[in-house]
Amino acid sequence: MKTTSYRLFKRAGMAAVLILAVTLAALCVDPQAVYAMEFFREASGNYVTEEDKDGYYYRASEQQLENGECMVYVYGGKEADIVLPKTCGSRKVTGVDTNFSSLVGYLGNGMTSLSTVKIPKGYTTIESGDGGKTGAFQNQKKLYRIEIPKSVKQIGEHVFDGCDFSRLTIVTPRGSAAEAYAAAHGILCTNSKKLKVDFGKETLAVGEKRAIAVYNNPNKIKWKSSDPSVAKVGTKGVVTAQKPGKVTITAKIGKKSYKCKFTVGLSK
Repeated sequence: MKTTSYRLFKRAGMAAVLILAVTLAALCVDPQAVYAMEFFREASGNYVTEEDKDGYYYRASEQQLENGECMVYVYGGKEADIVLPKTCGSRKVTGVDTNFSSLVGYLGNGMTSLSTVKIPKGYTTIESGDGGKTGAFQNQKKLYRIEIPKSVKQIGEHVFDGCDFSRLTIVTPRGSAAEAYAAAHGILCTNSKKLKVDFGKETLAVGEKRAIAVYNNPNKIKWKSSDPSVAKVGTKGVVTAQKPGKVTITAKIGKKSYKCKFTVGLSK
């Protein structure tokens, strides 16, 4: 009799624990509960979150909240090399807000300027503000590589205003919207993260200027011409052909040197 009572009590206890677990799970995935915990309404009518453990703030419109989506709003962390988040709680992150890095200076946390950014698959937009006043990655002069997936279809006109286009590289699949954007805005673009120096054709005409493309380079480059009277090279890697002859242009990056022999001829 005692054994039977114990078994009944044990089964009742397990059932109670199971019911409690199911109830808590339901509360955790309830959209309204998540809405209340994470997002706060702004005067503009949009919703924002507090900073998460990695230094990100999130923003969403009423419609985005209803769709279970949001955007990464501002980065307040100190890391220079970042991979943007895929989710915020139960919500999918689908874009980079116009204020992503432009408000960092107001946070007072001493954040290092961004060096590399990876945007995950699933993002669709990278925004910039009206009139070029703000842009997601505006004035990030140390940014030398950003990975943009093919899922991104919209990139604002002023997203990279103030960045150093002689070093910034967009890494993206061929045929993507980001590749077309890079071509239209004079930004280096490739589908590989490897450091590469592209000297172009080995012939130059007198008076011709050519910018040597260096992809995915985090370091300073020391440029050198074997004969500046034939062709000189500036600090940004722009070669200017001076007179007919042969010359070697060298790009020293870290401990490695990249060289190309050019033949300068008379212009046609």
